[in-house]
Amino acid sequence: MIGGAAGLPPWWILNGITPEGPDKDMGGWTAIQFTAEQQAKYGCKADGEVVDQAKHDRALAGTSGGYGGESPKEGGAMLGGCLPPWWILNDITPAGPDKDMGGYTAIQFTAKQQEMYGCNASGDVTNQAVHDGAITLSQSFEKQSGYISAGGDLLEGVMMTVEEAKVKAAGLPNCKGFCFQGEPDASGKASMYFKDKWDFNAADDWTSFQYNEPDMGAGLDPGEFLREEEEIMGGGMICGGTGGEADGSEDMQAMCNALTKDIEKAAQGKGWNGIITSLTVVKQKQQVVAGTNYFVKVKINDGAAWMHLRIFEPLPHTGEPPSLAAVKVCPDGNVPLEHFG
Repeated sequence: MIGGAAGLPPWWILNGITPEGPDKDMGGWTAIQFTAEQQAKYGCKADGEVVDQAKHDRALAGTSGGYGGESPKEGGAMLGGCLPPWWILNDITPAGPDKDMGGYTAIQFTAKQQEMYGCNASGDVTNQAVHDGAITLSQSFEKQSGYISAGGDLLEGVMMTVEEAKVKAAGLPNCKGFCFQGEPDASGKASMYFKDKWDFNAADDWTSFQYNEPDMGAGLDPGEFLREEEEIMGGGMICGGTGGEADGSEDMQAMCNALTKDIEKAAQGKGWNGIITSLTVVKQKQQVVAGTNYFVKVKINDGAAWMHLRIFEPLPHTGEPPSLAAVKVCPDGNVPLEHFG
């Protein structure tokens, strides 16, 4: 890409890099040119078009615009203050609720993001070392539209945000990247698959991130940094273990809606004599296996009955839909949601 996305300046301007080749006469105007040495370093053509994204990203990680050195503060320190904020440059989404400023709204970072990126709610950097480490880690992943093929799984089907997945991937031995299908849910989470290989396959409905181990810089121990970041992000679910309880998601509601007849039949087989007219997902947990087990608390018929469901979702490459594995009819909605067979 030569010009910047969404009207941003080209990458070399954003990162304070000067094309050092002789200008090229275009018959009425001249164009910049990069030298052969610069092309090799930045993974680009003479006109600046990127042809090797991984090499390009690694090279920019060592520039001030790429935050290998001192990070510019909000508003930018280059080009008379027109450099976009660090979160835009690094494809990071402030996940806090917008703040009403009396005539306009301002972005806000969550408390978890503030710890992770060493910034305050508005994005001002407050801890430069933490910030630089987090940005360097983020830049060590190359985003692609596609998937990593079946096999080589280190961790499967874990619901995480992209930020959480980057921290998890960097801390997993031999991890080469991760991928997920579709769009993240309303909470920003998706079902992540971590792999010990990288063999990218183009697909519009999948997103993959290739991991290239970064140089975290002098004085910053990578292992200690990752432990701190994972603690901030809340850790990750271990394969085979059951994750923490969460509120019911839209995706889970849709999954249960599709299984309503199966749920009704299984509950009736347990002695329940009702008919399901409405089903509302209240809480959910998940367990990563060769696929995913979901444990779901549902309210039936506006609270006339309560049930716990175990739903199994196979791995995406199988093409198989989720299925109901077990139902537990509960006396009320106060029964804790736990693993059951």
